[in-house]
Amino acid sequence: MKRRWVWWVAAPIALALAAAGGWFLGRPVATGSPLTADGLHVLMFLDTWGQVSGPEYAFPYIRIEENPNVYNVDGGLSFYCVWIGCRQENPGKVLRVYAKGSADKASGKVYELSVHGEPVGALTEEKLLILQPFFEALISMFDPSLSAEERADVLRSLMLRPVDVESLRALMGDNSPRLTLDGIEYSVHRWGSEEGGTVELQARILEPNGGP
Repeated sequence: MKRRWVWWVAAPIALALAAAGGWFLGRPVATGSPLTADGLHVLMFLDTWGQVSGPEYAFPYIRIEENPNVYNVDGGLSFYCVWIGCRQENPGKVLRVYAKGSADKASGKVYELSVHGEPVGALTEEKLLILQPFFEALISMFDPSLSAEERADVLRSLMLRPVDVESLRALMGDNSPRLTLDGIEYSVHRWGSEEGGTVELQARILEPNGGP
């Protein structure tokens, strides 16, 4: 199965602003294809995610902060986003999904990203169903060459489908599913208790494809 990387570049001048401290960005205006061969750029994260996920699951803002404790002496950037919405069948129930990631400070390229739901309430099929489009968007962000069927295969291998809920409840520590595909390591982490738990999908670009 042939793979290719498609990525985005943004103006380095804005990175100097990020280095000055934490700051918020609202949704930028779409500027065409958000991916080029140079990597997923943190300053285009909102635009890229919105194009991949569709407007229903787009994040409204991103917070970027300087992080000196990431993998190299020059530090890096950390960021997070929060999605708040409601399911059509239950409009009175407010839901939250979180994304967090790390980017290289010099280039602004994102090399690590994860998404998870709120650890409120037991881990259920419904909670996994809510997270499905966010899991698929995360995979598409790092590997846009994958088809919908191939993304489904990744979720199946990682036991992240609603039908896998019983297996996920039993996950502890080193037993968590992992998968390396096209230079990207995917890992699943369950945290919380049976009274309140969620799962987190993390994707990390490995060397020599752009990781730290």
